Amino acid sequence: MALATPRALAPLLDHTVLAPDAGAEVVARACDEAIEWGFAGVCVREEHLARVVQRLAGHAAIAPIAVADFPRGDAAPAARQEEVHRLARARWTGWCGSRRSPRATGAPCSTTSPRSSPPRGPPTSR
Repeated sequence: MALATPRALAPLLDHTVLAPDAGAEVVARACDEAIEWGFAGVCVREEHLARVVQRLAGHAAIAPIAVADFPRGDAAPAARQEEVHRLARARWTGWCGSRRSPRATGAPCSTTSPRSSPPRGPPTSR
């Protein structure tokens, strides 16, 4: 498949912000660039996932993505499973584990949200 322009490649790419010291402004800029260029997703660490979900609201073609068991990949299976479930809840509800959500309401995080519910079954890859 030949791509006519760099912009034609954008929907095939995920924008990533995985540096441990990346701040909210870097994550916001990545989201804005994903919207501008039409990237497939924005991939971040858990602490930024709720922010990405919020920032990409209204842009259904751009997926909020989070890494699990990153960067080492050596967590016990039970710990990895718990993290993946927590990330899936955050991805589908905009809430993030035991952290406080950056949502404008300032409401505490929860495993459920008044606006949506996580899908049934295990999370699937895009």
